[in-house]
Amino acid sequence: MGALVPAAARAAGPQTTLTISNMTFVSSRSGTSEVIVHAAEARTVPEESKVLLEKMDVKMTSTADASEFWMNCDQGELFFDSNDFMARGNVRAGTADGRRLETDWAYFEDAKGLVSTEAPVLMVEQTGVLRGGGFQYWVGEARLLVTGGATMTQEGSEK
Repeated sequence: MGALVPAAARAAGPQTTLTISNMTFVSSRSGTSEVIVHAAEARTVPEESKVLLEKMDVKMTSTADASEFWMNCDQGELFFDSNDFMARGNVRAGTADGRRLETDWAYFEDAKGLVSTEAPVLMVEQTGVLRGGGFQYWVGEARLLVTGGATMTQEGSEK
């Protein structure tokens, strides 16, 4: 995992800002997981060690069990030093087993392989619709936890 800003931009100083169209960033960890972030437009903010992203699409895979998690949103921030990212605005996500999530924002911690939010979440799955106060998803384990007082609607009735 390396720095996202090219060496020429780093050498030019902290005030250098790059705007990149159709940016793709790939991070892989010792053959166990891969994160691919694509943005329609990206703008580096070197003094804050981050990249601002517009129309972000993310795909995360675990090579151990071939699990997959995808996410897209209106805006995002990718942090140089950690490869963490924040997704904001119309965040839509899904798992390989067909669960779909909607929320206002989510944060990915690369070191933990964890996507989470404390914002209200709507999860749609085969058995019904679940509403909660947030979620945590461990990419490498394909494990999802809905947090914050979850309620489920199944075939039109509150449970």
